[in-house]
Amino acid sequence: MSQPDANQIFASLQQFLNERFDLEPTGLTREATLRSVGLDSMMVLDVMLEVEDRLGVKLDDMSLPKAERRRLQVVDAPKKSADAKLIKIADKISNIGARFTLIRRRRSATIWSTCES
Repeated sequence: MSQPDANQIFASLQQFLNERFDLEPTGLTREATLRSVGLDSMMVLDVMLEVEDRLGVKLDDMSLPKAERRRLQVVDAPKKSADAKLIKIADKISNIGARFTLIRRRRSATIWSTCES
């Protein structure tokens, strides 16, 4: 049996979100974050556990200090499956996109606040 590709993983995630949270798959794009589709922190935890179970991967323990999480990522990276590496890369890309969006919003708010003065 071959390993699932990124499209199959994404389709599986869409299916799970539809089944568990009644979210329409058409509204679940690759650019969307779990929070942007209306999931709270407990729901996000549920999604993380489901991803770990379905794909046989271990996601980061966010309760650890950032430096320790980074150290463990480096130690564990060579042991990860191709799917796990794909998910990690997608997560990093999503985080970068979210940061750029936040920066743009802050700049826009700053520009508007100076115009109102």
